[in-house]
Amino acid sequence: MSRLNFALEPVPPFRLDRTVWALRRRPDNAIDQWDGQAYRRVLVIEREPVQEMRRAPWAGTRARRRPWTRGDRGDRYDFARLHMKILLTLTARHSETEGVESFRFRPEPPFTFQSGQYLRYTLEHPEPDERGSSRFFTIASAPSEGLIMLTTRLSVPGSSFKRALQRLEEGAVIEAAGPYGQFVYPQHELPAVFIAGGIGITPYRSMLVDLAKRELDPDITLLYANSTPAIPFQRLFDDLAAKRPRLKVIYSVGQPNADWKGRVGRIDAALIRERVPDLDKPLFYVSGPKPMVEATAKTLIDVGGRPERIKQDFFPGYES
Repeated sequence: MSRLNFALEPVPPFRLDRTVWALRRRPDNAIDQWDGQAYRRVLVIEREPVQEMRRAPWAGTRARRRPWTRGDRGDRYDFARLHMKILLTLTARHSETEGVESFRFRPEPPFTFQSGQYLRYTLEHPEPDERGSSRFFTIASAPSEGLIMLTTRLSVPGSSFKRALQRLEEGAVIEAAGPYGQFVYPQHELPAVFIAGGIGITPYRSMLVDLAKRELDPDITLLYANSTPAIPFQRLFDDLAAKRPRLKVIYSVGQPNADWKGRVGRIDAALIRERVPDLDKPLFYVSGPKPMVEATAKTLIDVGGRPERIKQDFFPGYES
């Protein structure tokens, strides 16, 4: 039996006085999707299990609304309502490095997700800032770990949400919704290059732990740039690389100290050419602050990477 699936896309905010919805046919089931640039709301006419999530490309010359980012509060559209609501109980917290902390939660009910996906967390607190009481964070834990780990950089003074997060005590319960996202790596037969800037390392932590648990050893190069030598998850990545010959990990820091013996600087064209000899073959994943992600994606194209093989996932609230 054929299925009729339709995507609904609103016009941009500057034309809200003439709200128009474009209806187009879709050949496969889908859900609300995040591709690093925008959400696509997809209405499934015939209810069937989702077999795979695919990006819904923009079609025709229809006007596009502005991209939604993880920082959007969703005042006009609450995408989280289309996904299950989850209660998260804080069971532990751990300092990864100076200024970076992980919060471990027990989910109720348990749910499945793919490495690289994220949740929308809601933490009600007094006097929230302009971004409100909800934020999007990558699930830093792997599906096999049986918990939800939120890892974030805590700055001073920080947002109202992060200040409330820091005040949480073990046993506290917050709400989440999801999972969301297409920043996943299901094609293990293809080589991949993971490029991370700062706290953008979190999806790769989930992916690499998951691959190790499943005893898979695809050809992966991790290029990780951090501002200082205090690199989150460095010991974990070094241990994984020691056991998996096809995993190569290269660190680079922007502000080295006297003890740092590794590479210095950003991930640039020279480093990419040096570490990725055949730029036409791998899948590229880029995660980090938005300016870093956009600049790196442009560099990848300039050095010969294929645009259709570049996936992006940027983190609002971080400028470099």
